[in-house]
Amino acid sequence: MSKERILVVSSDGGTYQKINKSLKKRFSEIAHAKTPLETMAQIEKTAFEVIFIDLDDKKIKNSRIIEKIGAKSDNTVVILIIPKKKIALLPKIMKGNPYNYLIKPLQSSEINIVLDSAKRAHSLNKEFKALKSNIKELEDAVKGSGQRSKGESIERGPVSLEAFIEERLNRFIKKLNGAKGANFYSMIISEIEKPLISLALKETKGNQIKAANLLGINRNTLRKKITELKLSIPAE
Repeated sequence: MSKERILVVSSDGGTYQKINKSLKKRFSEIAHAKTPLETMAQIEKTAFEVIFIDLDDKKIKNSRIIEKIGAKSDNTVVILIIPKKKIALLPKIMKGNPYNYLIKPLQSSEINIVLDSAKRAHSLNKEFKALKSNIKELEDAVKGSGQRSKGESIERGPVSLEAFIEERLNRFIKKLNGAKGANFYSMIISEIEKPLISLALKETKGNQIKAANLLGINRNTLRKKITELKLSIPAE
């Protein structure tokens, strides 16, 4: 049994009972809060790894409880529960956040599936955020390589760029094992490519020939990337 704690926010006892019955063998505690006030009180005293929020109750739906939970901790997985007749409201409720959700009436077979999917997506999102936060380190590494004497190979430094990137992508890539239908290659490349080229242009004061040589690409490729990425060119 996992030591994780789950909270079900719902004024509907039947919803709580169905989730409790489906997950009680997996988790150490499945708590229940019937109102937004009870929810915040529970969150203040206990850290919950997963919170189910039943939006069938108007008071809960209008309480901004999702935002409050997000402000409290970004380590919490949020799963929305919504009646099928109100499914059209999800985009507005989510406000751009890709929350996983269950549709009422709940199907026991779907609760575990959605929970596992939500936890995996949350883990990937955290890893991706961590990857983005390391872009500054990558920029610094490229900057340092650009300041080496002419003709000195980047690989001769204490850590090659290949090793630097591989080390930071390692944990993230392991998390992708089994993930389907997500364009992670393009997602990662797009996050790294723009600041990398931008930094090379800054280091060479906008000289595209020098920037292309630093990056190891030809000038035409660099020009194409500058246009695609809508990069500004520093004055020489």
